[in-house]
Amino acid sequence: MHWNMAKKQNPRMNFDTAATNTVQSDGLTATERFVREVISNSRDSKLDNDQPVKVTFRLIDLEGEKKQHFCEKAGLPELANAYKSIADYSDETLKKIFLGVHPDSIKKTSTPLRTLCITDSNTKGLIGPELFTPDIRNKKDLRFLGLCKSVGLNSGSNINNQSGSWGYGKSVLWANNHTRSVLFYSKLSNPWTENSTEVNERLTGFTMLPDFFLEGSDGYDGEIMFGNKKGDINVYSVWNHDAKQFAEDLNVEGFQATEPGTSQLIIGYQPSDLENNTSTETVAEQIKEAVEKFFWPAIDDNRLAVEIFINGNLVPINILENTSVQPFVRLYRKMKTSTLQPEQYSVISLDLRGGSLNDGKVLIGAKVLPEGLTGCNLINHIAKIRGNQMVIEYKESTHSTLSGSGGVGVALAGAIVPEDYGTIQDQQIQLDELLLASEPIAHHKWDEKETKIKDLRASSAIIKLNRDILHGFRDLIRNRKEEYIGEYSTLLSRLIKLGGNEGPGVRGGDVEYQTLINMNKSVAGEQCRFGHKIRYRLKPKNNWKRINGRQIPTNVRLTPRFRAIDESGQRIKIEDELKFTISEITEIDLGDDPETVSPTSKTRKGSPSETTIQTELDNNYHDIEVSWLSNLVSLDFADAARLECTYSWEKGR
Repeated sequence: MHWNMAKKQNPRMNFDTAATNTVQSDGLTATERFVREVISNSRDSKLDNDQPVKVTFRLIDLEGEKKQHFCEKAGLPELANAYKSIADYSDETLKKIFLGVHPDSIKKTSTPLRTLCITDSNTKGLIGPELFTPDIRNKKDLRFLGLCKSVGLNSGSNINNQSGSWGYGKSVLWANNHTRSVLFYSKLSNPWTENSTEVNERLTGFTMLPDFFLEGSDGYDGEIMFGNKKGDINVYSVWNHDAKQFAEDLNVEGFQATEPGTSQLIIGYQPSDLENNTSTETVAEQIKEAVEKFFWPAIDDNRLAVEIFINGNLVPINILENTSVQPFVRLYRKMKTSTLQPEQYSVISLDLRGGSLNDGKVLIGAKVLPEGLTGCNLINHIAKIRGNQMVIEYKESTHSTLSGSGGVGVALAGAIVPEDYGTIQDQQIQLDELLLASEPIAHHKWDEKETKIKDLRASSAIIKLNRDILHGFRDLIRNRKEEYIGEYSTLLSRLIKLGGNEGPGVRGGDVEYQTLINMNKSVAGEQCRFGHKIRYRLKPKNNWKRINGRQIPTNVRLTPRFRAIDESGQRIKIEDELKFTISEITEIDLGDDPETVSPTSKTRKGSPSETTIQTELDNNYHDIEVSWLSNLVSLDFADAARLECTYSWEKGR
């Protein structure tokens, strides 16, 4: 078994590769594009059962003797002359093809070689024949040929759950790989008989390079297959015991086939938009972020399980601890369980193509987020999802409905919409098929300009769908006004005036306050706590109405009143469940003229039992910032409650 290089059969030379020109210009990072494609390919190969597909990413840095052993067993010295011929073309070629990493680094044992092994299970494996023949061109489930021996072949079998339709996206395996070499090892769910041999396991490799010259003027094909050459042209994969032995000899954790599925070993993984000295830790974090950002629906529905390891250490996946996607997950759960209030969702119908294909439905949900929310970088975006349970895109929708706050939305289309919303399954599957046809190579949007959609004369339907989703989201946010959904509360910043013996008087001593952080929830496992913060201004004591008409007040006490209501507006008793105490107080002295004097401030921590604050008055203006923090409560309680806070100020001596 070898890397089999073949002389060109015609004088035409290709000095580029599909990997440098495919799946680009989509607004995604290289890692996002890579993760979306790899996981989607695994999910498209799912076995017909109720278990989730499992995908494991293992990043391993090889150096020293381990690197030398690996390179020799993987046959990389056989590619050395091809690498050198191409790298010598120009600095531009070195950067474009090898991502700026000179192939000579493969020989240096002191230079780490980053490998990425991606293993899936509960999948079909690389099933199907070894070679193309005219009678199989349009057959489905050609997994081996689709991944390892073709460009542009879609080998999917289930359209409405499928993520791929072009067969070009797999080029990410080589586009983010500075050696341009990938090995594949698979256990087949259905054995394939080839030349009277039953194939249960198969191993192959593919190197994607530009065409190159060796031995003087001889041109060679840059597409190099690993395997056993039979005859002058055909290269066959390695089968059964020989495949297993080769994988064991490589000694790379995860590159195995103990159950139906496929392992893909990328030799020299490097995201194409990162510097080549980017740490493996950073690379692992980017993979984790991409998994959580785009596959949280499948993970939450237990249709997908993902693990990431870096040199043997687990990098945990937790969609509820990802502050950017957490609001979307909470909203999605309510949509899937049909527990949203009527004002929180809308259903739009789409006349797909007229005639018999009509009335596909899209479910839109919206969640208003509180002021001061930190950590979510997808505020005012709506996540578009169809039956494949991957976020197709986060579409931004700017609006000015709520000052200082925003919302998130989820649009469910196709077979993923629950029947509780009046859907008919056949029509939803038709919508899934239409949306798949509208997606470009990267599957990152529903695009009316796609050729397949134009051929179906459905461009106007896609335009209307995208427009109605955006307008529906905006309308839901607008109609919610100051009422927050789910685990968040409602109290917009406002100016409050208090009078009489209960607070400041009418001589210009009114209290002004604004909300800085409004019931911001932080999650810790299956529990959470809430944080709340306000700022209020105290004017000089002589500006206050006197107590009993004679005495100048010398202090002001602030007392907060926290309460919870459910989504029907009924009050929930929280005294035994949820308690707030002051976590921090900052007093800012503005002097006697806050417009011209530089302020000074002092901060102190609150005590475990402190809930109110008393401030001494003097002849200066003061801004007081108070932060409250709740105890830990269950997520079930947080989901059921909407928190509010009111305040009273009492002057005294």
